[in-house]
Amino acid sequence: MLEIILSQAHRLQHLISDLLDLDQVDRGQVTINLRQCALDEVVSEVVHSMRPLSERRQVTIEMNISTRPLQLEADPDRLAQIVYNLLSNAVKYTAEGSRVEVGACYRGDDVLLHVADNGRGLTAEQIGQLFTLYYRTEEARQSAEAGTGIGLFIVKMLVEAHHGEITVESAAGQGTMFYVRLPASQKGTGDGIGR
Repeated sequence: MLEIILSQAHRLQHLISDLLDLDQVDRGQVTINLRQCALDEVVSEVVHSMRPLSERRQVTIEMNISTRPLQLEADPDRLAQIVYNLLSNAVKYTAEGSRVEVGACYRGDDVLLHVADNGRGLTAEQIGQLFTLYYRTEEARQSAEAGTGIGLFIVKMLVEAHHGEITVESAAGQGTMFYVRLPASQKGTGDGIGR
C-alpha cells in the first residue's frame, strides 16, 4: 500500500512540475540547473518509482543500460521528468502483459536514451502532431488512462533546453520508440534556456 501511495505522489509531483513548466513557457523562461550527473542512476530511480504502475498494468520494464556510468552535464531533475513522461506513456498505452524497454548508452560525444514499447503504434499523421500542446491520439482519449496532453510537449521543450533532440519511430500495429540524444558536455552548445 505504501508503494502505491508513493507512486501516486510521484505521479502528482510530475504533473505539477509539467503544469509549472507550462507557466514558464508562457513567460519565455525555462530554468535548467546544469551539473554533472549520471543518466543511468536517473533512469534506475524512475523505473523504481514506476514499479507499482507497471505491476498494476502487468507491464514488464526492461532496462538496457550501458555498464559504463553515463555521465553528462544536465539537470538531473529535468532528466527525471523526461524519462518519467516517456516511460509512463509507454506503460500506460501498451497492452497489459506487454514489455517496455528503456535503454541508454554513449553515442559519440552524446548520450542516447531510448524508450520502446510494443503497443499499437502511431501513424505518420499522429507522429506529426505528437509534440503539440494538449494533443492526444484518439485511442488515448478513448482509453481508461487519464492524460493531459502536455507530457510530450514538456519533454521536447526540456530536451531542446539541453541542446538535444528527440525523434520517434513508429508504425501502426508495430509499437513506438522514442530516441533522446543529449550532449554529454554543454561546452560549445551556446547559452541554455533560462540558465
